[in-house]
Amino acid sequence: MDDIAKYGPVLAFALNGLVAGWIASRIFGGLGFVRTMVIGCLGSILAGYTIRTGTITPPPLTGVPLFDQVLYSAVGAFAIILIARMVTRR
Repeated sequence: MDDIAKYGPVLAFALNGLVAGWIASRIFGGLGFVRTMVIGCLGSILAGYTIRTGTITPPPLTGVPLFDQVLYSAVGAFAIILIARMVTRR
C-alpha cells in the first residue's frame, strides 16, 4: 500500500489536468484525449506558477479547494489554447 501512496500527487495532478482539459475542450471544441490531458496539465502548471509567484491572487470561488484548483487549472488551459491559436495563425 505504501508503494501506491507515493503516486497520489501524480495521480491527482493527472486527474486535475484531465478535468481542466475537458472543460477547455467543451468551450473551445474537441481536442482528443491526449491533447486534452496535455493541455490540462500545462494549464495546471501555468495556473500554479502564476498563483505561487504572486502574479495573480485569485479569490476562493467555491470554498472547496479541490474545485477551486480545477477551475484555476481550466483557466490556465484556456490561456494555453488561446496562446497556441495566436501563435499558429499567420
